[in-house]
Amino acid sequence: MSDIKPVIALLCKDLRQAVEATLKPEHFRLSKFNENTDNTVIELWKILYQLSSCAAKEIPGNILLNDYDDVTFVKLYFAYLQYPVPEFYTLSLDQGSSRELLIAFAWLLATQNALTVAIDKKIASSILAKEFTDNHIRKTVNITNWEKTLSTKAQLNRIIYVCGQINYNIRAILELVNEKLKLTTKAHAASINVCSLPHLSVSEMAITKRLALNKSDSDQHRIQQLHELASVLDTHVKWETKRHIFFDWMVTVIEEQKKSQIETPNCKKSDIELSKFVCLLRHIVKKNIHNLKHEDKISSDLSYRSDCVSRLLRMQSEHTEAETWLSGVKLQLESEEAMTKKQMDRLVIELKKMLKLIPHCVQI
Repeated sequence: MSDIKPVIALLCKDLRQAVEATLKPEHFRLSKFNENTDNTVIELWKILYQLSSCAAKEIPGNILLNDYDDVTFVKLYFAYLQYPVPEFYTLSLDQGSSRELLIAFAWLLATQNALTVAIDKKIASSILAKEFTDNHIRKTVNITNWEKTLSTKAQLNRIIYVCGQINYNIRAILELVNEKLKLTTKAHAASINVCSLPHLSVSEMAITKRLALNKSDSDQHRIQQLHELASVLDTHVKWETKRHIFFDWMVTVIEEQKKSQIETPNCKKSDIELSKFVCLLRHIVKKNIHNLKHEDKISSDLSYRSDCVSRLLRMQSEHTEAETWLSGVKLQLESEEAMTKKQMDRLVIELKKMLKLIPHCVQI
């Protein structure tokens, strides 16, 4: 398997760009043969902690893992994921099997897609995040006392007015998007046949123009950030196309691990470490059960995953939702007006009856 070296080098580069890992290709070779030179065990624990820290933010908020050291944090997170290898929980920072840690690392990449999660978080916190938004933003609306005193009809009229404004703004945004597409087409048409000039978008053309005229430091820094992010994405795409080679190589690592398990008997230190971890799990479970018994209301807040919906897609979905909301408000207003008309007709009938009784009252 001669092509594994460039793939592992690509993986190390992807890890370095995603979580600033210091793992080297040499550590993978040493881990396959369960050697601990060049701080291999420490580096593997470190990368497991870095990836677990990124992925652990997706678990429910009532499960707290940050109160423990790095090694315990990783073990608890793997236990939460139900990692089915008891030997992993017997490892420690001093007494560790580099091959066992390598297998756990590969399992985390394969089952939890931890590297992609780390890349997503890096992109979401970068300059590119300005073009995207979180689809799960909780918006709070403050209702003033004046709005509370309005009648139902006045509130419905106000809602219709606001919906009209929203509809107008959405149309204006659509016009701006169409204008941007036209400008992008012009920019592409003007630059497509120019030698050594990249295929630029409108925003990139604006940055390039300002950089050429003013040479702003902020624009220079922004372009540098964009180049770095482009390198991150390019490296990750290459890794995604080559990852199957790495997992094929991991099959040979697992075979080596099976051979060593037959030859090596169990150690008392491993049993002690496993007992400590089991006791810790029992303590955490008892604590959670105690909280369940004594809390009246349990918070079940989840850390929502940013889906990074683009502005155009979000605008289209909100446009449809606004139309549905507006039609619903109109139907409610029509029903209110029909009910008011019926009450007015009933009131007119009652008044006519009262008018008919007035002459009789005068005669008496």
